[in-house]
Amino acid sequence: RILCLHGYAQNAAFFRQRTGSLRKALKAVAGDFVFVDAPFAATAGFLGDINADERGQSLGWWTFDEATASRPSLSHEYAGVERSLELLDATCEREGPFDGVLGFSQGAALAALLCMRRRTLFRFAILVAGFVPRDPQWAADFRPEA
Repeated sequence: RILCLHGYAQNAAFFRQRTGSLRKALKAVAGDFVFVDAPFAATAGFLGDINADERGQSLGWWTFDEATASRPSLSHEYAGVERSLELLDATCEREGPFDGVLGFSQGAALAALLCMRRRTLFRFAILVAGFVPRDPQWAADFRPEA
């Protein structure tokens, strides 16, 4: 089983739709794919042209201050990461165990944080178009131990 985390301004249903070919290719070895919705509305100004009727609700794994950054990946201060990690912990308790995690963009950054904090939770991670968090509180998890 694979836990799947969508990117910023996506949702579980949209990510499921966009990963159809990958799921088909991995079905024999991966089995089930469990898609989770992020807990926050994605409200960034650059999202103005997204068709919610086509894509569904735009969600994010954390929020950010648009006054200091144009995109959540460029922000140096994240709000809500703890809530997202708690949601994923509860999902793993309720629907796990999972063999791996698949994350895209903001979902990949969160998947990496989850792996760093709970090193035995998954046997593997597939992180697509992820990034190291710029918020110092969360970037610290990615620094080599002294």
